[in-house]
Amino acid sequence: MKSQNNLSLKQQLQALTQKRARAKRNGQPTPKLDAKIEKLKGEMQSTLKLAPASTHSDSKFTNFKKVSKSPMQGGSFTPK
Repeated sequence: MKSQNNLSLKQQLQALTQKRARAKRNGQPTPKLDAKIEKLKGEMQSTLKLAPASTHSDSKFTNFKKVSKSPMQGGSFTPK
């Protein structure tokens, strides 16, 4: 477990779930692994940060004068 201290929580969780799957395939009970996985999941939930609500950009909704509101068509065409 010492080598897992420098791994991220997500990587630790992945390693533990792989160990649990391997043990269950071999028919072994995994109460300690289950407890560690639940503890890690709890830690991950507590460290989640919600992104701040985005506010609309004023420049996106600016009404420019003398500009058509419909998008320009055929932008790649250049006359000779």
